[in-house]
Amino acid sequence: MPLNSTSPNTPAHGRSQTTSAERAENVRSCLMGTRGSVATRGVGSTSVPGGVAVDMTDFTPAQIDYLSSQRLGRLGTAGLDGRPHVVPTSYRYNPDVGTIDIGGHHVATTKKYRDVQANGWAAFVVDDLVTTDPWRPRMLEIRGRAEALATGGRGLGPGFGEAFIRLHPHKINSFGLE
Repeated sequence: MPLNSTSPNTPAHGRSQTTSAERAENVRSCLMGTRGSVATRGVGSTSVPGGVAVDMTDFTPAQIDYLSSQRLGRLGTAGLDGRPHVVPTSYRYNPDVGTIDIGGHHVATTKKYRDVQANGWAAFVVDDLVTTDPWRPRMLEIRGRAEALATGGRGLGPGFGEAFIRLHPHKINSFGLE
């Protein structure tokens, strides 16, 4: 096709149109992408009964210490329409299952909860500045499969409602922690 022509699916402005399903898949791809940082831990595979492989990755001791020292992070989700949504939220590291449990008041009524129900993937970032002179940022990014759980959130601590989101790490990036 010549450079200046367009296909039947390309509008006059030259950009191709995508469906909401294609946009959602693009967002999922971005959330699960392979772009790394200074310290990147990727997916491992572990066999479980029945021969099914489970994607997983573990936090380093330095990452666990950092998660335990902070109480607020930012959760990124995307709805089925592919539109991103980022909100600050409280969380707890769950050492029993190696997950990030995200919650707060009335989580079951929020867009983040509905987004996780809709597509099952999320990203979570915890960051801070150790000093500004010299500039020393720290950050931990966790991407993975997410579950919207209706019960069990109150056990996370004061300020948590019954519903919560559980993030299973698939990819972990960190900076300034090790």
